[in-house]
Amino acid sequence: MLLIRADASVTIGTGHIMRCLALAQAWRNRIGPVKFLCACIPDNLLKRLNDEAFEVVTSDTVPGSDDDLDRLLEIQDQEAATYLMVDGYQFDDNFQTHLSTSTARTLFLDDYGHCKRYDADWILNQNLGADSSFYDNRSERTKLLLGSSYALLRQEFLRLGGQSFYLNSPIENVLITLGGSDPQNLTLSVLTALTCLKCRPLKVRVVLGAGNPHSEEFSNIVDSIHEIEVLTNVYDMASLMRWADIAICSGGSTNWEFAYFGTPRVVLIQADNQVAATQELEKAGCVQLIDARKSLDLDRLMTQFYSLANSSSLIHKMSNANKLLVDGQGVNRILTQIYHGEVPL
Repeated sequence: MLLIRADASVTIGTGHIMRCLALAQAWRNRIGPVKFLCACIPDNLLKRLNDEAFEVVTSDTVPGSDDDLDRLLEIQDQEAATYLMVDGYQFDDNFQTHLSTSTARTLFLDDYGHCKRYDADWILNQNLGADSSFYDNRSERTKLLLGSSYALLRQEFLRLGGQSFYLNSPIENVLITLGGSDPQNLTLSVLTALTCLKCRPLKVRVVLGAGNPHSEEFSNIVDSIHEIEVLTNVYDMASLMRWADIAICSGGSTNWEFAYFGTPRVVLIQADNQVAATQELEKAGCVQLIDARKSLDLDRLMTQFYSLANSSSLIHKMSNANKLLVDGQGVNRILTQIYHGEVPL
């Protein structure tokens, strides 16, 4: 059994659980049972996991605490789980060190080397710019899985297949998706600004994530020349990303999903832990970047959006750069590393 320890909330976001879900789907299809252990998770995200027939054990412990660690080890022992997957910035080097004494082998997801020491069996960092120097202080047994070749994609994306990008000329379809929670409610600000942008009519789809607390504020969107659709509780993000000509999105792991389809986009940095990875994406020519951690410069955003939307050459260049990053084999590579050989397809 694989036991996954991850959380989601307005402050944490939903990305940790959603990327764990990608490995959970593949693990269950090819290897065996999977169970999630969560100290906090929104009801609609819990429903998502339950709808996919994953059992979720909830805990009232403080994430990353000694009690949390004890609870994880207790469940691991009860279920005789042979593998653990841990994802979250609240899990520090002490958490890893104690897990290393268990009978299970541990895959630890990381984004920027936030721990002082690493004792897991595998460290997975799927970001561009991930470097072994982040993990110099690690156990001799710890193996590193670094870079976008290990990008975690859920089955909904892999079923559609990537590496194809059809551009409406001129562009028609715009997707706005700013994370599972969007605590700053940047989505409403972006959408309001877009309704005021003087350009040809567009089809705009807005995705409100599973942890977004502002959904009621979208019931009275200002009339616009654009065709606007606000979507909640979206299960099939892959089809929406495939539909989009360009996107405005957050700086999290959704960028690997967009890269798979070659979707050009403007990315808003919403948290410190997104800075390094998104800057590498910008250097690679995959995105246009705006720092929205303290405030969002809407004029700059609309200028960049308008410039991108009206440059077919830039759109195609950006799309091609994205396609080089993610080939959809990330989960296969991870499972192969864990099993030291091929796993059933």
